[in-house]
Amino acid sequence: MTKTIVNPGACGFEINLMLEKNDDELVKLSITTDCITLKNLEGEAIMLDPIKECYSPLCEGTILEKIKPFLSHTSCPVISGILKSLEVESRLSMPHEASIIITRE
Repeated sequence: MTKTIVNPGACGFEINLMLEKNDDELVKLSITTDCITLKNLEGEAIMLDPIKECYSPLCEGTILEKIKPFLSHTSCPVISGILKSLEVESRLSMPHEASIIITRE
């Protein structure tokens, strides 16, 4: 099981991801959050094919299709967080912290 916390920034709505690979190599994604729009996905088990999701062209795949209607901000890093977590759960990558650091000068 892979657990990830996505802190998207100024909105302050933490997004918790839980991913678990099953016997047929698909990965179940569960989301919990205080984000008003993504909260609509709580309790829904989203089944993902790691190869299809991680190696298909950008903007294609189940993740974007499922989450796009609930994203109120295009720049929300939840999609990247899901993809990184999916890579880890399916053993396509090692777990490692990723970050986006923004400063204004």
